[in-house]
Amino acid sequence: MSNEVEILRLQRELKEMRTLIADLKNEDWQVRLKAAGSLGKLRKTDEMLTEVVPVLIEAAQDKNEYVRRSAVASLGDIGPEARPGVPMLIEKLSDEDSSMRRGAAYSLGKIGPSSLPGVPPLIELLQDPDKEIQKAVSWALGIIGPEAVPQLIEGLSRPNPSIRAGCVYALGNIGPNAIGALPGLIERLHDEDISVRYNAAKAIGNLRAAKQTENAVPELIQSLRDPDPDVRWAAAEALRKIGTDAAMEAWLHFESKPEVTDLVKQLSNADKSVRIDAAEGLAKIIAADDGKYVPQIAKALDDQFYKVKVPICETLAKIGPNAKEAVPALRKALNDENERVRAAAAHALGRIGANAAEGVDRLIRKLKDEVKEVRLAAAVALELINTPEAAKALKKFDWE
Repeated sequence: MSNEVEILRLQRELKEMRTLIADLKNEDWQVRLKAAGSLGKLRKTDEMLTEVVPVLIEAAQDKNEYVRRSAVASLGDIGPEARPGVPMLIEKLSDEDSSMRRGAAYSLGKIGPSSLPGVPPLIELLQDPDKEIQKAVSWALGIIGPEAVPQLIEGLSRPNPSIRAGCVYALGNIGPNAIGALPGLIERLHDEDISVRYNAAKAIGNLRAAKQTENAVPELIQSLRDPDPDVRWAAAEALRKIGTDAAMEAWLHFESKPEVTDLVKQLSNADKSVRIDAAEGLAKIIAADDGKYVPQIAKALDDQFYKVKVPICETLAKIGPNAKEAVPALRKALNDENERVRAAAAHALGRIGANAAEGVDRLIRKLKDEVKEVRLAAAVALELINTPEAAKALKKFDWE
């Protein structure tokens, strides 16, 4: 019975596929657009790969720009089995349409190692002034993998800093299999361009599985004194990942004496572990007179991770009345799905005191929160803020 069901399913999918292929010839460009996008999402049967990849390659030359872009994206969705499309995608890297260049780069990356012939033009495309294209290219070069390493190493010495930065980023994404690039990455720690130095430090950290990375420790320690805070943090993270005695000693020393400005900046780092470390670090060293950083700190309450938001609330609590600008963000945090964030936000509003009066209405609602810790934190905050509305609400509150 199961074989019969599978046969019926395949027949239905085959019919759908051929209907979509026929739609690519429709005079209505919107019909062609929908077909081009849908073909990349079909189950990868032998028939699909045999029939769909060639028609998508052809559709990438459609007279409508949206259809062309969709066909290119669908080839990437198909993945490694779309390797016959690599030559066409390489041509699209020089397309006058910036969206097409970006889409072709992403699709080459999704196809993977079979896109190796595209590495030289991808490296050249790193010079494109469009930052989104640079991002797509760097990602693709890293995904194409170890076979691209020799050409990426050559790119480390190119005069254009965008090429150097992109190659360094790609080597970091390749990880331990890019260990042959270590000498070049160490050299890039002293690059004149900040983004190159930053990505070089991160890349070395990503090579941590290889024992040879110990050779980078002295230079990384030197990078802990880099004038740019992002570079310093990337170097510290690399030392932590390498984990030798010398590396850990330098990392611990760096961690024990962080600067508030460095930590605040790292709250927007793409790496969640860095954001968590920065938030926890701020909670330890922040002072009441650091109110000038409140707007930047409060933005971190939009982070998706509670391990960032809880210490941020603690930081704002330590700043106290000078954290008045954070009250709207803390008021919003009272409705966070995580109970620890809600309790910490209430605590921070209480420490801000009278300056947090606009948060009283939300705190009163939290007196009925399902979690006792949140209810008590809200009650204490209302006591500290001490408006007439707060006092009235507390008369009916059960502290037990």
